[in-house]
Formats: sequence, C-alpha cells, structure tokens
Amino acid sequence: MRRLMQYNQIDSIISRQQFPDKFYELLSLLKKDNESDSLAFTKGSEHDDIQNIIGPELSDAKEFQDEMLSPLGSTNLLPEEADRLALYYRNIYGDSYKARSEGLEVDDIYVSHTITKYGRCRVGDDIIGSNTSTRHELTSYIHVKLLRGRELDTYAGQVQFFFEHKVKVNTDNIFEEKTHYLCYVQWFNLSNNRFHFSPENNQNLCNVEIWEPTFYREGRNCIISTNKILSRFILAPVTIGHEAQKRNLIAAIPLNKFFQ
Repeated sequence: MRRLMQYNQIDSIISRQQFPDKFYELLSLLKKDNESDSLAFTKGSEHDDIQNIIGPELSDAKEFQDEMLSPLGSTNLLPEEADRLALYYRNIYGDSYKARSEGLEVDDIYVSHTITKYGRCRVGDDIIGSNTSTRHELTSYIHVKLLRGRELDTYAGQVQFFFEHKVKVNTDNIFEEKTHYLCYVQWFNLSNNRFHFSPENNQNLCNVEIWEPTFYREGRNCIISTNKILSRFILAPVTIGHEAQKRNLIAAIPLNKFFQ
C-alpha cells in the first residue's frame, strides 16, 4: 500500500506538467527503479520516509565507518570557517574551543585551521560528491536531520567539500588528539511552497519537496559529521504560479535510499 501511494504521487506530479522534460525523465526512472528493486523501500524500517523519521540525532562522535575519496590535499580553512568549526566542537564537547590564537586562556583548546580536503565520500554503498568538482555536482545534494527549535526536521543542502580535521578532546580529564570526518554544507532556504505536491494537504505523504534556490546564511550548522547524512536527492528546477506571480524554485526528489 505504501509503495502504491508513492507511485500514485509520482503519477500525479507527472500529470501536472510543471517541470522541464528532463525532470519527468528522472521521475519516470525513479518509479521504474522502485518497481524493479524493492531494496530502496526495505532498507531500514517501514517508517523510513524522510518526513517520518523521528528520535535523537546521531552522535557526532560516532565511529567513522565511511570512506573519504578524491583527496585534494592539505589546505587551510578561511578564518570565518575555522570559527564555525570551533563553535561546532564547543557544541559537541562543551569545552572552550577557539580558532584564534589571540587571547587564548589556559582552559581554551586551539582549533587548527589546517584540514585535509576531499571531493567525495563513500557512505554505505553510495558515493556522495561535492561542489568542488562540477563532475560530481549532481551527487552533492543531501538530506540531513537537524533540530529546528525543539522540532527535528529534514533539511536539503549541497555539500561544498568533505574534510578531515584533528583536534584535542577531553576524555576523563585526559586530552587526546582525535580525528573528525566532516563536511561543509550549504542549506537551501525554506519555501512557503515546500509541500506543494502533498496529496490531500498531508505533508507526511510528501516526498518531493520544494525549496528556495538560495542558501541560508552560513553558520555553525554548515559543518556536520558525515554520519548525519540521511540520503541523497536529485535537484530539478520548477516554476510555480501563473504570469506575474510565477516563482522559480527547486524540487528535491529523494532517491528513497537511506544511510541511517
């Protein structure tokens, strides 16, 4: 029944003819793939719809089980990016992390600007690309679970790059250097038309979501652990509205394959 509902939703979207022809080709392939291979729907529990996943966020300290690919060498983060990384560590571990050497106090932990940068990452049996290479840009769009106030919601974003970083972590009052495997993501702005394709105005049944084509202002949430990546999606342009009220937005078409 659940799969039939998804097929009906796909057919409904196709019948509206609001997308470019390429979009419908991709959507038809998605339906064909789901019909021929049930793995996409059986991976995880039967409640693994993007909108229905609830529960605690994965710990950022979870053991790294993925694989970084396409090393781009050692480089330095921009000062503002390093500040965001320091805030990321402070949020995860609670200690005072700082990315500026000026004014460091005794209890402060210095965050080096030096990282090892990567263009791709293998998550499960999938490879996620990044914006560092146009060749892999199509695979750089991801869904991630983030807290919005007290609500756990799914956000759509684009990976800018993957990176490896080492920093000291306090474990039982012993400071040890630990390697973290992270990615820098820019998040698409929420759209008032997010659930435009929701059947019967039920957002829990809406897989294809509408987002603004612009990004949120960059902040601490741009840095996440690779183990927080929920799934990939295909991005397609879409126009909503008529005549003077037309708006150019983007549609996030999930691949229904989850990494968590």
